[in-house]
Amino acid sequence: MKHGLFGIQGPNVGVAFNLLFPSRRGLFFWTPFLLLSVFGYRSLFHLSRPSFWLVMIVPLVQVLVISGYVWDWPAGWALGPRYLAPILPLLLLPAALVTEKHLFLGGYLASISILLTGLATHIDATPPPVSNLLLEKYLPELVLGDCGFSLGKLAGLGGHASLCLFWATMFPLIGGLVMMARTLEKRGIVSRT
Repeated sequence: MKHGLFGIQGPNVGVAFNLLFPSRRGLFFWTPFLLLSVFGYRSLFHLSRPSFWLVMIVPLVQVLVISGYVWDWPAGWALGPRYLAPILPLLLLPAALVTEKHLFLGGYLASISILLTGLATHIDATPPPVSNLLLEKYLPELVLGDCGFSLGKLAGLGGHASLCLFWATMFPLIGGLVMMARTLEKRGIVSRT
């Protein structure tokens, strides 16, 4: 905290990369749907230039400022880069514009995002700092049926049964997204590409 302005220094490319990509904290690793935002900025630029600049500049500044927060960029035990949480709604708008044109790509990436973050949250929303959370923590604990506190555990179910209950509630959500996509396609609001 003694260096820079309250611990914030110049942007650090390595920290920015760690906040966005690797499985330890990477925003785009855990929610690949948000990668579509990179391709949605062009559409947003043509729709509304003020919205484009707001949605483009604020996340960029947030990542640059937090990447300069070198001494504590992991921000404790958490799933994903919690310091970047304020930019999530701003990334959703351009990602949604891409999904509008490429419905099944968006749906596929949204489903992966829901499955990854759903699994991780159900097992442990505050994981310890390991280099590869998916391979070193979540998948082994999934195989063992080890999960965090949940309604299934509250009801007295074991680990695997609790996980099954959790996923039984998640699949209707994904099914609902598929049904909504088909309805939008039939009405001509979006097209399948």
